[in-house]
Amino acid sequence: MQNKLPVGAQLALVEKHLEAAVHCLNAGDAQALTQASEALQATALGLVQMMHTTRDGGSPLEFSAKIGQLAQRLIALRENLLRRSAFVDRALKVVIPTLSEATYQPTGPYRAGSRSSGTMNAMSA
Repeated sequence: MQNKLPVGAQLALVEKHLEAAVHCLNAGDAQALTQASEALQATALGLVQMMHTTRDGGSPLEFSAKIGQLAQRLIALRENLLRRSAFVDRALKVVIPTLSEATYQPTGPYRAGSRSSGTMNAMSA
């Protein structure tokens, strides 16, 4: 369906899916962001495949400028996703702080469990 479109229309479709992904990220809707990202990826892959196989008479400079703009917006989206991920990680550490020491592993000389040295010592009576 998408591969029948000319390159210009395919680029517009990629841009539409990119806008949807940015909107979902800003709204904080993880499920919609996942769906928008999948649609963006599928459309972008279709565009790449189409550009490798066909030429529809458009100006290569026109397409390269548009693709460059889309690439810059994808980079910005990726950076915003990384920022949001770091923010969520920090918030999670505030809500559920990590323990300073392990729960089931005793520490210190008197609470340490026995350790194997790797050799067997024979005991005689």
